[in-house]
Amino acid sequence: MEILDEPLSQAKTPEQRVPEVGNRLAMMVLDHIIFSTVSAMVLLPFWFVFIFSTIKEGGPNPATGAKAVFGGLQIVMVAYIFIIAFYLCKDVINGRSPAKRIIGARVISMSTGETATPMRCMLRNITLLFWPIEALLALITSDRRRLGDYLAGTRVVMQAPDNPAPALNWGSILMSYLLATGLLALAILPFYFLTTVLQSKSLENLEKYKSFDDGDTSDTTTLASEMDESLTSMMEPVLADYLTYVQVQTVEQSPDNYVVDISGSALLDDLMNDEEQLNTVLETARNLLEDKLPEASLPVKGRLVIRSADPDSKEMRILSF
Repeated sequence: MEILDEPLSQAKTPEQRVPEVGNRLAMMVLDHIIFSTVSAMVLLPFWFVFIFSTIKEGGPNPATGAKAVFGGLQIVMVAYIFIIAFYLCKDVINGRSPAKRIIGARVISMSTGETATPMRCMLRNITLLFWPIEALLALITSDRRRLGDYLAGTRVVMQAPDNPAPALNWGSILMSYLLATGLLALAILPFYFLTTVLQSKSLENLEKYKSFDDGDTSDTTTLASEMDESLTSMMEPVLADYLTYVQVQTVEQSPDNYVVDISGSALLDDLMNDEEQLNTVLETARNLLEDKLPEASLPVKGRLVIRSADPDSKEMRILSF
């Protein structure tokens, strides 16, 4: 970007003098306090909506919470663009920010000594994003100019109370604000796209979460369910002399072993206390599983749960293998 600095012409009015260090510091601090306070008040509703929606939509589901967080951040970022654009344009009305009006100063062009145009005033404030550095430069330079003043070819001078204000050019003021908004939008665009990508990822996780929550099964789960049905149909006739309502459920399949639950109701109550028959049922079930499961050389672990033949009884035997 071209530096617009030019030699200062002879002051056209006698009141154009360099502000004292205390005045210059007071202008910067006071403007910062005023705009920070106003910004906080304007943005407070957005933060309330952001926090409330995150809590409401998040709930126990991390995917939904992430979606709410990133969506809320995007809204807050857009709001910040318009608020910060106002800060960059704080001097565009007659070269005087709120603090400069209070203290009695204005921004002038170095080349003409006249009140700086709204576009120059906006340009000089872009560097306020590095506020501490700018404040230091304004205090240590002899003419109280900071980096933004060198960039825009401007300076701050004391303004006599009776000095007439120039006519306002609302078109130029609006254009300076729109340009500030556009520049900030370009600066924040990468972060906005980043939150969009993260939000998209959270939506993908949300769909996965919903599929599990709604009872949908993945391909692996479907295969395991089909295997359970197949093992149950094989196990029922083999254990028909001992059990009814036989069910087989694969609890875990790993490279090291299979973990299986077999349940059923005793055909006769005598089975519940007959250790020899119980061991026979256990061995029969285990041998069938080891024979029928893929990779039969892997050990099969699990339990056999036998309920009492009496439907009103809660008695059961649990045998591990």
